[in-house]
Parts: sequence; structure tokens; C-alpha cells
Amino acid sequence: MTDMTEETIEQAIIDDFEPEPIRVYVQVDSERCITTINSSAFLTDITDWIQIDEGFGDRYHHAQGNYLEKGLIDEQGCYNYKLIDGEVAERSLEEKQAEIDARPTPPPTEMDVLGQKAVELELANLELQAQNALLGEQTVNMELSNLELHQQNDILGGQIVDMDLRLLSLEMGYIG
Repeated sequence: MTDMTEETIEQAIIDDFEPEPIRVYVQVDSERCITTINSSAFLTDITDWIQIDEGFGDRYHHAQGNYLEKGLIDEQGCYNYKLIDGEVAERSLEEKQAEIDARPTPPPTEMDVLGQKAVELELANLELQAQNALLGEQTVNMELSNLELHQQNDILGGQIVDMDLRLLSLEMGYIG
């Protein structure tokens, strides 16, 4: 057994109870945006993780919700931070806008499709109403033309009757 002084024993006890600092780790994407954050309190395998800090307290222990001031992502789904030379840096609005602009257009939702079909049906209905109104106007014009033809026929018919009567009177020898 080794000789330990009271002071050495006391220091050994303190060393056994002194907590180890909690390390904060991140994972990044190909653009070096921080995509995940966690602490050594919860990670058992730190392969593919990058240590960015260490310390004591909730900020380090619960890094997911406490370490990054603005959180991991914003309301538009953009990552708020990137890793530059091992340091956390906030992403600019221009970087975030470029990310948003590069996103593929999402497919239309069922509501979008139904809304578009409703608009198309309404336009088709309006077109049919316009065609109906046009045909109705043409029908009225045709009826007026038909009425005019009947009137002309009546006039011609009357003239024919007059001519027939004149011919008859000529044939009978009456001069009128």
C-alpha cells in the first residue's frame, strides 16, 4: 500500500466527484450548414460528429434546445448556422434565400388540384353561357328574319292575288 497523505486522499476524492465537462457536437451538410446538434450527455458514438465546445450547465447538456440562440432551423426550414474553421457562424439572409430558391417546386396538393379544376369548370361554364347568349341572339335574329319573310310572302301573295284577279278580268273582257 502506498502512503497517502490526508491532502492526497482529499484531492483523490474531489477528482472522483468533479464532473467532466460536457462536450457539444454538431453534424454538417456539404455546404457546412449545421444540421444536427447534441451533447456528450446523450451521444454514445461520436463518429461523424464535430466537437465545437465544452462546458457545464444546461446550455451544454441540452444543446439541442439551448446552445444555438436562434435554434437549428428558422420558420422557412433553413438552417440558421454554419461551421467555418471550427467556429459556429450565423448564415446570412442571402444564403438562406439562395437555399429557398434552389428548392424544387413542391407538387400541387389535392386542394390545389381541386381548386384548379373548379376554376377550369367555372371558365367552361362561363364560355357555355356566352355561347348560349350568342345562340339565343342568333335565334331571335332568325325569328325576326323569318317573320320578315312571312310578311314579304304575304305582300307577294296579295300581289299575286291582285294579278290573278286582273288576269281573270282581262280574260273575261273586263277592263278595270
